[in-house]
Amino acid sequence: MLNHTLELLRSSAEKATLKEFLTAQRECRLREMAEMHSIQTQPTTCKTKLVENLQAKLLDLRHFRNCFLGLTPEEIDLFDRLVRETVVPFDDTLHSASRYFCYSGFLELREVEGTKYLLVYPELVLLYSVINTEEFRADLRLHQNVDRYVRAATSLYGAVHLGQFFEIYNAHNRPISLYDVDRISAHLELSFKPYFLHKDYFLHDSFRDGLSDPDGRLSRWLTATEGIRNYFSPTVDFLKYVDAGYVEETLQFLAVQDFLVDHVTGDISKANALTKRLYFKCAADSSLSDILKELERSKVTISPKMLSGFVPLLVELDCSARKWRYKGFTYNELHQRGTGLATHRFYVELREKAGKLEGDLRL
Repeated sequence: MLNHTLELLRSSAEKATLKEFLTAQRECRLREMAEMHSIQTQPTTCKTKLVENLQAKLLDLRHFRNCFLGLTPEEIDLFDRLVRETVVPFDDTLHSASRYFCYSGFLELREVEGTKYLLVYPELVLLYSVINTEEFRADLRLHQNVDRYVRAATSLYGAVHLGQFFEIYNAHNRPISLYDVDRISAHLELSFKPYFLHKDYFLHDSFRDGLSDPDGRLSRWLTATEGIRNYFSPTVDFLKYVDAGYVEETLQFLAVQDFLVDHVTGDISKANALTKRLYFKCAADSSLSDILKELERSKVTISPKMLSGFVPLLVELDCSARKWRYKGFTYNELHQRGTGLATHRFYVELREKAGKLEGDLRL
């Protein structure tokens, strides 16, 4: 049955055109696609004009090549497969790789009898055969490598200036120029990325909310980090930070994990996952209350007696966490170890809570 359905869909896709696919979309969907491809529209732009403009843009060879230069290896592998097969059954493993294609109009996601399929149209297969040269593959490898370094840099620093990024990249790779970085960054913006380019900075995606506010997150970050150089160590694999969930399991990290195993969970895998969540709370400068709420959400209870032994471990974890406001450094790396801990925010918060409790008792 599946093979029969695939053959029917292949036959349909081979006869269909991109224009037919676009015409079948709702006007609001066409406007979203137009925005993704930087097509100017007006509220009065009619659906016929939207279809015409999108079709022209999607079939523009230069634009098509630029879009594909910004793709990940997983996305390219998926399109290569579709070029060979025309139709591919869709499942959750393809969700990430197909997301950009489906939103931008390069692929169609069609449902038949409760099963979803990805389809590609003949015009796009033809365009891909034109751009898919050795030169394109070399450019693609460069773009994908730069993408990995931008992901790592924004994961570790939050933000990185193009000039600083250029220095980091060239320390590990065949040197490229600032012109190359600027040229490549335009293509990187054409796909779904966990970062974006703004005012000569690559910024982590979480900075987007602050851009409309001059006193927002970006300007506060630039002010807070002024004069601090970016953390960089040749002894640490920089590209480990491509994984947004990567954590250096330091002695401080292991101390918290061991405490959770011994006193709470008894399960090292659960304790490891929870310690990672606590680490990221510390990296974001969360309060002690927020960290305790994270424990509650994980169905972990820390008694008042246990808290006195646990908070010092959290303070040490916080001081060893790599933070955006330190440009990837830890508190311990920027200050003499052990200094200022008495006034650490966790201890201050504990004293404030204790004082409030005593006041309530007196009343």
